[in-house]
Parts: sequence; structure tokens; C-alpha cells
Amino acid sequence: MKKFLGNLLAACMCGFLVNVPVTGFTQAVWPEQGVPDYQELRAKVKAEGPKLLFSDSPEMVYETGILYRDTLQGEGRLFFHHVNGTSKLKKLAIIVKNNGLRPVNFAVTRSGIDGPSHDYQAVGKKSQEYYFE
Repeated sequence: MKKFLGNLLAACMCGFLVNVPVTGFTQAVWPEQGVPDYQELRAKVKAEGPKLLFSDSPEMVYETGILYRDTLQGEGRLFFHHVNGTSKLKKLAIIVKNNGLRPVNFAVTRSGIDGPSHDYQAVGKKSQEYYFE
């Protein structure tokens, strides 16, 4: 009963706070009242830099296998984020293969890798610190 009353009080407080009038907006709170007034902003997108290969699907990996495969010509960037969803230790390997007949130069110019951990924010923060060092 105490938990129920606490939840009810929290819901009432949220309702009270949401219904406080804000200048320039309609007081639409519940779905049947529609979407509040808003101003749509247009963003300018500027795509720069080498092609980005982005691998995070699946984010939680439950079985061994290939997670991502792509082909790239010229410079590129790789971002990956995967979480071991098994109860066993696993390794993640990045494999680069030259499909051409001529030799190529391959160099990692910057990298930032941390983990393993289920503390995603800490791993992401540390990875960025390593990358920008």
C-alpha cells in the first residue's frame, strides 16, 4: 500500500508539473489533446571525412559469427560497439583483406578501444579519451 501511494503521489506530482503553463505553448498534456505548439528547425548537415563503417547490430551478441562485413576503397573509419551476451569469454577480431591484385598500404592512424565491461558509459568515455590522445 505504501508503494502504491508513493507511485500515486509521483504520478500526481508529474501531472502537476506538466500542467504548469509555459509562455508560447499550448497546454497539451494527454494524447487526445494533440501535440504542443513547436517550431521546426532545419539542420545543415555537412558530411566530411572518409567513409564510416558502423557496426553495432546486433549490439548484444549471443553467438559466435561474423557481425559485420563491408567493402571499402580508399580511406575509411570504423566504429564498432558490441556486447558479449554469452556466459563465456569471447574475442572480437577485426579482419582486413585485400581483394585486389596489387599490394596496398594499411595503417591505423588513431584508435580508442576499452572494455570489456557492462558499464557502457565508462567504456565509451575511456574509448574516446584513448582516441583523442
